[in-house]
Amino acid sequence: MGNTDKITKKKFKLNKQHVFVFIAGVLITAILCGIGILIAYKKGLFSDNNIMLGGAILQKYTVVTESDFDTKVLKSSQPELVYFVEEGEKYALYDGFFETIYSTWGRDVKIYYVDHMTDTYLNRFGLYTDGTPLYAIFNNGEVTEQKYLTTNQYDIYTWVKNYMTEETATPTPPPNAPIVYRMYPAAIKASGFDFEKQSIGELNLNPYSYEHGYSKYCVSGQYLSKSEYNELYVLLGEDYNSNAEQFTLPDFSSAVPNSEMNYQIFTIGEFPEYDGEYNPVTIGDINYFPTVVSYISNDMFIGQIILAKNIDEINDRGILIPCDGRMIEKYSFTALYTLLGDRFGYSNRIYFYVPDLSSFSPIEGAKYYIVASGWYPSRFID
Repeated sequence: MGNTDKITKKKFKLNKQHVFVFIAGVLITAILCGIGILIAYKKGLFSDNNIMLGGAILQKYTVVTESDFDTKVLKSSQPELVYFVEEGEKYALYDGFFETIYSTWGRDVKIYYVDHMTDTYLNRFGLYTDGTPLYAIFNNGEVTEQKYLTTNQYDIYTWVKNYMTEETATPTPPPNAPIVYRMYPAAIKASGFDFEKQSIGELNLNPYSYEHGYSKYCVSGQYLSKSEYNELYVLLGEDYNSNAEQFTLPDFSSAVPNSEMNYQIFTIGEFPEYDGEYNPVTIGDINYFPTVVSYISNDMFIGQIILAKNIDEINDRGILIPCDGRMIEKYSFTALYTLLGDRFGYSNRIYFYVPDLSSFSPIEGAKYYIVASGWYPSRFID
């Protein structure tokens, strides 16, 4: 029989000295971390009053009182933005406001907590609040501008921007603000800019196969009565064929990004106003008007497809879903499924597909989204 080699393994033996060194290392690390956290806490670095910009920690706001108001506001060498608010309403400051304002204002906002039932301090400045939060800009010891709180973040930004630049024209939108491209036939020389209001003559891209009660197909041979749809006729003018009693709608059947879709034109809504400052992006026979919105509302038709950029796809996922061919749950989006069915891919018991338009955006940086929550597009108007 041959010899059998013995393979020996050297085992690591844990002794008390190893344990002591390990525990000591853990304790030293914990102590150093604790000291660092304590220093950061005392400096207020964990406060929601701070913002990180360009690697630096900057103060978003400073609370002022009657005792230091003169020093920090009235005698300041630069304009000061003061937010007068009931202390219990502190968190009426919506998320992201200070980050947005900082890009224009460039320094901290002052906050003065008031009790509108007993506090008369504001009266000396000619200010009054019944509990509604109020913004005021002080310069050289006097109030130069004031504005009551609005939930429209862009509205506050605009107000501050106009003051800082001394301009009355439409200001540059805040960084990364959502932009929705409103679509109109190029023949219409007007545009509606309130995203929450549907405008006559506005185009909407739809993935379902019927006209809902507020719009008409933009296809060849679509005639409408001039008397019944007079406002739409006024907007379109004589750019399309017409006779004494009827006019035709533009044909956009060849402009759709997917053969299962169609363009429809709103026949009911606000009469759009023209603003020469807003220059559209014209592609083919469609004008795309960039409209800055402060938030995404679900006051749209389910299934409607919009073109937009800078959308928060996490927070707005219940309203807008990217048109990238993804599968979504039938249970979560039942209304949308009743409109789409299997038009964009065979579904199973749990999931169905949204259209894939990821390579069809006509504007660089913009994407198509489908509305998942909103008004159900009825076939008829009561």
